[in-house]
Amino acid sequence: MDVQATAFLVRRPPSRTPQTLTLKCDGEVFQIRRLAPNLSPPADVQADASRSARPRSGTSAPTVIVPVYRDVQATIDCFESLVKARDSGRSRKDPFRILAVDDASPEAELRHYLQELAAANAIDLVVNAVNLGFVGAINRALKEVPTGDVVLLNSDTIAAPGFVDRLAAVARSAPNIGTITPLSNNGDIFSFPMPNDVNPMPSYEQIVEIDRIAAIANAGDAIDVPSGIGFCLYITRACLDAVGGLSETFERGYLEDVDLCLRARARGFRNVCAPSVYVGHHGSKSFQLEKRSLVLRNLGVLDQRFPNHRNECRAFETADPLRPARAALERAQPWSSEPSVLIVGNQRSCAAMAEERARHLREHGERAVLLLRERDVFHLKAADGASPQAIHLRLGTEAATADAAEILARLCAKRVEIVEPNPFPELIDLMRTLNLRLDFWLVRGGIGEADVSLPEEIPLLVPNKAAQAFAQARWPKRNIVLQDWPTRSLNLPPLSGPNKSLVIVPSAPSPASLRVMRRLADHLQRHEPSRSIVIAGTTCDDDRLMSHSNVFITGAVAADELGDVLAPHDPGWLLTDFEEPIFGHPLIETAKQALRPVAYRNWSGGLPKPRKGDLAIPANVDEAGLVDAVVDWVGQS
Repeated sequence: MDVQATAFLVRRPPSRTPQTLTLKCDGEVFQIRRLAPNLSPPADVQADASRSARPRSGTSAPTVIVPVYRDVQATIDCFESLVKARDSGRSRKDPFRILAVDDASPEAELRHYLQELAAANAIDLVVNAVNLGFVGAINRALKEVPTGDVVLLNSDTIAAPGFVDRLAAVARSAPNIGTITPLSNNGDIFSFPMPNDVNPMPSYEQIVEIDRIAAIANAGDAIDVPSGIGFCLYITRACLDAVGGLSETFERGYLEDVDLCLRARARGFRNVCAPSVYVGHHGSKSFQLEKRSLVLRNLGVLDQRFPNHRNECRAFETADPLRPARAALERAQPWSSEPSVLIVGNQRSCAAMAEERARHLREHGERAVLLLRERDVFHLKAADGASPQAIHLRLGTEAATADAAEILARLCAKRVEIVEPNPFPELIDLMRTLNLRLDFWLVRGGIGEADVSLPEEIPLLVPNKAAQAFAQARWPKRNIVLQDWPTRSLNLPPLSGPNKSLVIVPSAPSPASLRVMRRLADHLQRHEPSRSIVIAGTTCDDDRLMSHSNVFITGAVAADELGDVLAPHDPGWLLTDFEEPIFGHPLIETAKQALRPVAYRNWSGGLPKPRKGDLAIPANVDEAGLVDAVVDWVGQS
């Protein structure tokens, strides 16, 4: 079959409203595309502190608006859950209205299903003759709802009975609340139990149970957020009357909900989360292949309108004001009764090794729960993604210690693995009070207080032969037990040309590693200007390093994606493990498996022996000597 393609430009008439582009071939329509306006709208009124004077309707029930296009089963599940939710509230008249928008769905089964629901008076139905896209479908529906609050709901969601009532109750709790978003398994900052992550989609029965517990654990709570998200967005009538519908400037399906929330806030309304409500959300059922380009295009529009929004979101994620609500929900949920292994690590210095150890345990069928310390706070994180994820423990008072003991008992721990050199003494005392077995791992160059407090007969576990040689040389009387951690292979494509790059894989951002990398960049720029440096990870000053024309920084990278990240850069040599003695770090151990020459500090005094072509740098060489050794090694290869 011959395939021909062409590119062409279409001159559009100027318009401040959306336009529909229809493409035909021999009279047959083969593409219909909703286009954003090509003229800028009139300047918006900025930061009007006064809200609409029009009173909120007290007579109209809320309307749940569901735009529909594809995915038969997810949509059927959504409407079945909505009908159940509405029917469960029949004790009062019309708890809420369901309005579906058939946005010219190409799936006959889906169109027929909606028509059947409408014929049975289970829903109201609007049918678009042509596809208007998410924004056009929502805005058309809003014209059908002149009074009452609305809920914008994706067709790939599952809602539980009572969800509209509880969202409405939060809306009525303060006169300046404009939008309300619930918790979800897949809702970015609203995700539970892991925020900013896609948690598994629960079954309908599980969603109902999580929602029931949330209704009790977080009853009536309203937590301010930068903006809501349209997978389930409750909007008050006062807010709608003040800001109007969704902006037609955005391409299909992404960020127009955020734009509405930010416009509402500019007019004095609050965007809040209602953690007493939980809605299941599949996510990514629409525009899967186009998502990246759509998001990037729409993000540019949003940045122009609200230039501070991204910084505000980053600050919100760091502060995580929703964590106490997630923790309250976790505490009220039943937890797994499966025995677990507790892994104690330091959030800043040993988190990567603790998480790597958890991965090994999971591969062997053991449940692992991480206790990662940041100063005097322990973050609990079940490695399988289940609860707990948001609970924090403190040990400063008698009450806090009693609470920690109760939480640890709920984890059904069978042993504790210490994956940091200086574990919190109060935590170790508590573990011993609970009669938990303690295993100590050597993952950094020292074992701190453990070296003094541990009887010599208690073994010190090491994750590889380099750690074993290091420990035997440093503590010859200690019982050292080798338990090899499995390492990932690093597959790289064949070298494609003479312009090979030097790849640096640091263990973590630090001033020491930054100094080494800057020295290397300066040296190579002077003596081999064509030689590029690729840093696999992040540094404590990316901008300063990237001011060197020969440096490229990939950003954060996981061990299992290191090969794919490095492949386009034609890596000829790798430098890693040069900062301080670290053992079992997943990125470092993966980098050492590369079928390329690898340079590293030899912390173990020559054992194990380096591979042919590798550069084992003596541990006592200073930074200048290390840089000189690496540059000579690269030049001679």
